[in-house]
Amino acid sequence: ATDAVVTVPRAGDGWQPLCAVYRREFGPVAERALLQGRNKIDPLFADVETKSVEESVIVQRGFSVSMFRNLNTPQELEQAKRQRSQSLK
Repeated sequence: ATDAVVTVPRAGDGWQPLCAVYRREFGPVAERALLQGRNKIDPLFADVETKSVEESVIVQRGFSVSMFRNLNTPQELEQAKRQRSQSLK
């Protein structure tokens, strides 16, 4: 158990906020930031108790950090599919 309000993976180029776990207490912090025009979530981690799950722990547990890969275009998706099929051979 932890007192962390946010538990967030850190891998590759930094925080992975889409894969984080947020306690309800984070809601007002995020809402206040949005009302102030602050739309980036990463800086808010400094405002609350945050536990990071480091890349080494992710890998040690048998996961690939490639799961955090950002796929924004059909081309990036196709490239990821090709790389995945090659890694399964």
